[in-house]
Amino acid sequence: MKEHLKTGLILAVFMLASGLLVSIVYNFVSPYLEQGDISNTLKAIEEVLKDPTSGSLIISSIPKDKKSLDEAVWKDSPDGVLYTSSKGAKVYSPSYMFKEGSKEIYVLTVSGLGFGGEVKSILSLVKENNELKLNKIEVLDYSGETPGLGAKIAQDSVKSRFYNIPQEGLISGIRVDKDAKASISTEELDSYKEQGIVKTSDIMTGATITARAVADSINAAVEFLNQEGVLKAELKEVSVEPSDVQEEIDWNVILQAIDKILIDSETGEYLVSDVPTDLDSLESAIWKENSDGVLYTSSKGAKVYSPSYKFTEDAREIYVLNIAGKGFGGEVKSIISFVKENNELRLNKIEVLDYSGETPGLGAKIAEDKVKERFYSIPYSGLSSGVKVDKDAGVTVSSEEIENYKKQGVVKTSDVMTSATITARSVADSINAAVEFLKQEGVIE
Repeated sequence: MKEHLKTGLILAVFMLASGLLVSIVYNFVSPYLEQGDISNTLKAIEEVLKDPTSGSLIISSIPKDKKSLDEAVWKDSPDGVLYTSSKGAKVYSPSYMFKEGSKEIYVLTVSGLGFGGEVKSILSLVKENNELKLNKIEVLDYSGETPGLGAKIAQDSVKSRFYNIPQEGLISGIRVDKDAKASISTEELDSYKEQGIVKTSDIMTGATITARAVADSINAAVEFLNQEGVLKAELKEVSVEPSDVQEEIDWNVILQAIDKILIDSETGEYLVSDVPTDLDSLESAIWKENSDGVLYTSSKGAKVYSPSYKFTEDAREIYVLNIAGKGFGGEVKSIISFVKENNELRLNKIEVLDYSGETPGLGAKIAEDKVKERFYSIPYSGLSSGVKVDKDAGVTVSSEEIENYKKQGVVKTSDVMTSATITARSVADSINAAVEFLKQEGVIE
């Protein structure tokens, strides 16, 4: 009994000391963290308070510290959010207002829903002679956007496309050119801004969702200013047809993945003699596609995305499909190849393209070669039985039995993906969706 009490007291003292240490450290570093945040905010505000053409400041006295910044607060809310639009875009608290002669300059922190989360920005709008224009925008957070695609939103060449939008464009509602279905030449960039249309397709290819997030956040800012009586206009409702996240594609990544899965998993030789190396040759191999972006959805929510591809080599047909299953933190997207020969279908290879929502060190292992290889070379008997991971099948599979169990559709992943059954299951579900789709299309019975 005394030993238990002694142990309990030691633990209590240890916990108290740990809590005290954490509190001391927090109190020590907190001012520095806060100062870092303020410093970043001040830099961003200074940037949007510049004329986008001349680069000179549009006010004579910019805030240099927290005190002068607080003096410029215009609207504030303890909730942290001043306005939320119908599209989920937000205007955050606080907002700022500066006066310079006859001009009023409003600085707002905004966000729109991007490909992988919120795209947060700070922007300035100038009101002069009862006319409002968007002056400049600075992107603050785009951490959820795809590197090389949506992440381009922070580049000057992209941000500048949203500069100097006049009031008539703001009232019309901001749209990117792809959503507006407008073909805009370089010479027409500024004239289209008068209609609220911003061209981004040429500098953010395959990343409409991220650019749309910025447009939505600008519209939320305008709606907020209108609500507060700054603009006093009848705003037009911006209508955009729903678009699947599959449009956010890095085609170089797709081409590299297709190159890998067109190698025979059994012989190591290419399955086709003419492997696509660019978009033109890839598009010539399109087999099935549709404007909705999704070709098939299974009962488990797994998807086959548009487009799908087909290659013919002698007596072989090779089908390449973009697929996704529901993982632990979102969709696990893959590209997969099937070979049909002598009326027999087999799964050849799979490449995992997106597993960003899966847990590092656990589900994220799905992209490792030793895991992906477990799904290679599944024969038709296994595909028709339905692919399952060993834990879901309730079987113990030895290393010597791995290939044999594939004939029953059972793939062993428990040894290479411990505690990550959900992620492995998502890949199995997406493979099953692909097989169901091929059956629907008459490729197999």
